[in-house]
Amino acid sequence: MSNKYNTRLMNQLSEDIEPDYEDFYLAEIEGKANDYDKLVSKQKEFIEWLEKESKELIRDAGYHQRICLDILEKYKEIIGGKE
Repeated sequence: MSNKYNTRLMNQLSEDIEPDYEDFYLAEIEGKANDYDKLVSKQKEFIEWLEKESKELIRDAGYHQRICLDILEKYKEIIGGKE
């Protein structure tokens, strides 16, 4: 994850250079994009974990596995993805 614009903005501020609005805007957008990437990564990690757990819970006539798969499907539905 790049922090190019945020670094540039911080350098300008530390050198008492007045940044223009575009510098603030780009730094803000970059921060939001980085936050979004982190959330997507966490969602994928959770989905992978839940899929793994469901495979380990085959015992008990598949009851626990079915619960995990239901949770997984609902989560995918909520985040709007099938990945």
